[in-house]
Amino acid sequence: MDKVTIPVKQEGECYISLLKEGMEGYTRVRLGDKYMATHRFVYQVLNGEISDDLVVRHLCNNRKCIYPPHLAAGTHADNVQDRVNAERSASGRNNGRAKLTNTKVKQILHKHGKTNAELAEEYGVSRKVIYCIRKGLTWKHIRRPKYSRPCKLIEEES
Repeated sequence: MDKVTIPVKQEGECYISLLKEGMEGYTRVRLGDKYMATHRFVYQVLNGEISDDLVVRHLCNNRKCIYPPHLAAGTHADNVQDRVNAERSASGRNNGRAKLTNTKVKQILHKHGKTNAELAEEYGVSRKVIYCIRKGLTWKHIRRPKYSRPCKLIEEES
């Protein structure tokens, strides 16, 4: 294997690759006529090759970090769970299209005497948005109030 030099800078406990960033925000190292994600390259140099169905996860949640103790092999599902645990997923308010905040969703969940239509108008969203919140289909990370069944989930006929 050819010698590869990776320029880095230290940021806290992370060693940040200064190589050019690709479209996904990861740096890439050139190996002959192919490119590989720098963190994957570093992991494989130190730990041996891993199969293509595995990813190299950033335990520090910094995609430019190549510090070996911050890297671990895992499945795509492991990587997604890391993102969820670090609250970096595009869910709830982190979704760029969200009109509601965590606080507003909590308010909606505690307004038992109002219909979906009334809440939709009050919060400037559709009845379906309110329905999905109340049914626990969206905004799943918000703790639901402790009551046995959702109140007034069925729309009244127009």
